[in-house]
Amino acid sequence: MRILVVDDDAEVQRLRNELEPRGVQIVGTPNADDAFRLWEKEGPWSLVLTEYHIKMGKGIEDAKELMKAIRAASPPQRMAIHTNDRGFLATPVPVMRRPCRIDHLLRILRQPVLPLSAPSKKE
Repeated sequence: MRILVVDDDAEVQRLRNELEPRGVQIVGTPNADDAFRLWEKEGPWSLVLTEYHIKMGKGIEDAKELMKAIRAASPPQRMAIHTNDRGFLATPVPVMRRPCRIDHLLRILRQPVLPLSAPSKKE
């Protein structure tokens, strides 16, 4: 199992310390463009976990754009956000408070991947 973590070095290292003993490989980067390149080069990933406020790239400016780019290329890719921000009431991916709890992260890995928007049913 492999997780791409888009966050600062301290959070990447914390997750690495918690999860690698459990057999989960953690690869991290703080930059949106680097994250997308890693995703393309080394994916698919068991999960892409991104802090909402990541370092801007030249092509991909923020976490929202990163998630859209990945979802456009691979709809079944499992993704989640972790942040200290409040106010994420409805998002197409799970949102965890930062620092994310390991048990919550492991539960997300077992959930099915849902589409970004559900198709409307006409009856």
